[in-house]
Amino acid sequence: GQTLHGKLIHGVCRRAARRQTPVIALCGRLEATPEQIRSIGLKAAYSINDAPAPLPELLARTAANLERTAAAIPLK
Repeated sequence: GQTLHGKLIHGVCRRAARRQTPVIALCGRLEATPEQIRSIGLKAAYSINDAPAPLPELLARTAANLERTAAAIPLK
């Protein structure tokens, strides 16, 4: 997916690691394995969408899905 090959997320993870700050990613669709997620420096990654749906429907629910997903992330 995009995250594993994205320069932005790699840069964010590198900078955060220098400050010993964990990084959590929220994405529309998560296809990476836990090992792949950790290999790029993420503490965790979460999909904000529960199930596949047409893109316009997913886009319309983005804000609500971000809020719901963020609220469910354990603060450890």
